[in-house]
Amino acid sequence: MQGTEAGSTTGHRDVSNSLGWMSPDEWLAAREAESEQTPPAETIARPTVYRGTRFRSELEAGWARTLDHLSIGREYERHACRLPSGAGYLPDFWLPAIRTFIEVKGNRPERRHKPEELAEEVNEDVIVLIGWPPVRKRNSPYLWESYLNWSDPLGYDTRLAICPGCSGWQWMRAELSRNCRLCGTGHTGLLAKSGEIPFHPAEPDRPFWMDGH
Repeated sequence: MQGTEAGSTTGHRDVSNSLGWMSPDEWLAAREAESEQTPPAETIARPTVYRGTRFRSELEAGWARTLDHLSIGREYERHACRLPSGAGYLPDFWLPAIRTFIEVKGNRPERRHKPEELAEEVNEDVIVLIGWPPVRKRNSPYLWESYLNWSDPLGYDTRLAICPGCSGWQWMRAELSRNCRLCGTGHTGLLAKSGEIPFHPAEPDRPFWMDGH
């Protein structure tokens, strides 16, 4: 299922009562500011167009494709907010059906302060994750494969699970609840750790060198 990329019916009060949610104009300004604040070391990220959406990097596009592969609905850069620190923040993905934010990061763990602050402010049934570059594993002498890599900024052991009732994939904090976040069924099956579910690199709509044409 491809996510919504324009507009949303998400009720912000259902996500957090304490965050300052932005208007569309403020959202556009926040998006521009996010681009301007990108450190020089990260400017090498290659924008990638996947399913009609221009992602800031191949890594973000790969996360989008992997979410699509798991039939998890997604919204990309649609929910800007003002954090209590005063910083504007535009999380990468909102997964409305399973009430989860994902902020995709490269190999820069020092830049995790915004998702950490967001995780402290959202309602207790909302999950915030940091999506890292995939883990590479050699499954045979000649075959390396990539696997989803994430962490919970609040330190929970957050797992990726498929519901035995509705067959929906979702992240859950198993030590808090094992009920499906989609249908409420008690979960008794797979609870995959980070590094155990295949990561699917994006297949761009067109070669990156045609992006400006």
